[in-house]
Amino acid sequence: MSNQKYHIEIPTEVAKKIKLKPNEKLDLKIENNAILLEKQINADSIGWDVSYWWCVIPAVIMSVIFFVYFMLQKTRTIKFTGSYSIATATIVLGLISGLILFSIFFIKARNQSVNSIYRNLY
Repeated sequence: MSNQKYHIEIPTEVAKKIKLKPNEKLDLKIENNAILLEKQINADSIGWDVSYWWCVIPAVIMSVIFFVYFMLQKTRTIKFTGSYSIATATIVLGLISGLILFSIFFIKARNQSVNSIYRNLY
């Protein structure tokens, strides 16, 4: 068997949709008697430059909510454990901020995804 090279032409609309650059290499995979072409993933295409502000701002917001809640309750001392405690507030506020941040990053990653299958996740 000779070592032949084949070239595949990709329609312009498809190349624009997946942000393909001229002469960019693609990975070829064979699955279920079908050929799959995928962009090669490198550090530049991932785009995960997460700033520290994504950690600092939610922490400050949740701290303000914590202090405002206990000020409105007119509580002078706050327990470490039990209901209406620092532990409970940490769990609840951490859950809320984690859910919000997960949703933001999930949508952000889905929209920046090269693979069209991931863009269709809801």
